[in-house]
Amino acid sequence: MRVQMLNLNGVGLLSCVAVAFVAAMPATAQSKLQAMSGHEQWAKVAPQIPTAAKLGSINAEWSADSQSFEYMLDGKRWRYDLTTRSAVEATGAPKAEAATAPTPTGTVLARGRGREADVASPDGKLRAISRDYNIWIVPNNGGLEKQVTTDGGQAARIRNGVGSYIYLEEFNVSQPVWWSPDGKKLAFMRYDETQVDDYYLQLDQTKTFSTMLVQAYPHPGETNPVADLMVYDLATGATTRMDVREGKPFTNNVVGHYAWAAQWTKDGSDVLIRRSDRLQKNQDLAACSASTGKCRSVVRESRPGSWAAATAPRFLDDGKRFVWTSERNDFRNFYLYDLSGKQLAKLTQHAFDVVDIVRIDEPAGWLWYTARSGDNHMLVQLHRVRLNGQNDTRLTDRAFTHRTDISPDGKYFVDVEQTHDKPPVSRLRDFNGRQVAEIATSDLSAFDKLGLRKAELFTYTSADGKTQLYGQLQFPSNFDPSKKYPMLVSVYGGPSSNGLTGAFANANPLAEYGFLMLKLDART
Repeated sequence: MRVQMLNLNGVGLLSCVAVAFVAAMPATAQSKLQAMSGHEQWAKVAPQIPTAAKLGSINAEWSADSQSFEYMLDGKRWRYDLTTRSAVEATGAPKAEAATAPTPTGTVLARGRGREADVASPDGKLRAISRDYNIWIVPNNGGLEKQVTTDGGQAARIRNGVGSYIYLEEFNVSQPVWWSPDGKKLAFMRYDETQVDDYYLQLDQTKTFSTMLVQAYPHPGETNPVADLMVYDLATGATTRMDVREGKPFTNNVVGHYAWAAQWTKDGSDVLIRRSDRLQKNQDLAACSASTGKCRSVVRESRPGSWAAATAPRFLDDGKRFVWTSERNDFRNFYLYDLSGKQLAKLTQHAFDVVDIVRIDEPAGWLWYTARSGDNHMLVQLHRVRLNGQNDTRLTDRAFTHRTDISPDGKYFVDVEQTHDKPPVSRLRDFNGRQVAEIATSDLSAFDKLGLRKAELFTYTSADGKTQLYGQLQFPSNFDPSKKYPMLVSVYGGPSSNGLTGAFANANPLAEYGFLMLKLDART
């Protein structure tokens, strides 16, 4: 039996999943497990593992005035006051989670993998929906509907406003419909699957009569759907095709073979879209004129020896400048560009990878971000740098991995630090990373009383003979180093994420059957 374990930020949830996994097995499988020599040990220890480690990890919800924050701990809600430097149990109804603000292109009302679109206009008066693979404009007051496209349909193998399989699976494109900021135009993707082969999947095989799902599915090396970006003008009723391949035919090598993640510029003049060739050795951000359909490359990444990786641009308030992520120096770094394609600043110039933008504070001129600048690449740190690329500072202890919640005024942050063998501690820190107070600590007394063992981290060398990689080993509580043990190995080959994290690794219940549990971080 091969078991793949998932490290879900450390701990309790993984233990619950493992216990539930065994409990949910068919009777025949459970009988085999019960016959194993380690079943008695598992039955005694495993049910206690999920609650053995009480973790001091909190999620801070800051008040708007930055004078306090609330958090859950040990089943209670607490409020920490920065003036008194103390926490009291919060009374009244729990603080509501912050609502997600509508984007300038309208609010998506219905989400789902491949679900037909239903997107509200910025003023909320209209909805753009996809019906039978065609786009319709529907007034919210029940007025006359307007059909935007007529060429879509399963028989025609054309999808308007509904993601094609490869875009759903690889680019997370579910409902490719975007309103302009003023609500006068509508951008949407059109996918032509006429040359894509079908895949036949038989369903309901345990029933008297089975059914068949037919899906246009491009196998590796076979023809992909043709993706086009379209813009509909509500005033004129005209639809303009954006020239995402800049006059070139649809081939594997053209930048625009893949086109995804469209968004409007703040002034509504252009639609931005990400493009790449089929092997993704070249990727760019293009600006397409909503009026003429002409597209131009704003910034392009090329990596002939592997693949070009970039993330969505993060725009500043003026809607003209944006932070771009690039691996052009072999490490992920941040750059500041404008829509003319001019590089304004190298925000970071590290020989390690940045991870995410945490916050951009334009009035103060700061970019807060996370990076893999710890003692190893799994230990994520909080940094701050000026928007001109000056005064880059690491604010956290590189011996730990960190998750942070920054106050609205940027003067404080709550820091949850931990490693694979050190459980989380939550601390309040000031603007420069100095500790102000300790908010919560972990309690491993029950963990230790059960005799559970902490995970061990080790290094090994990749097949190239020089690259250092990491592995993590977990043991049963009754581990005897003089004995031999079978091993269950979990390997994720990448490249979307690393298999190991720096988070605290709780004991694994399956190890109690007498297994060693091994995770290997692959070279990707």
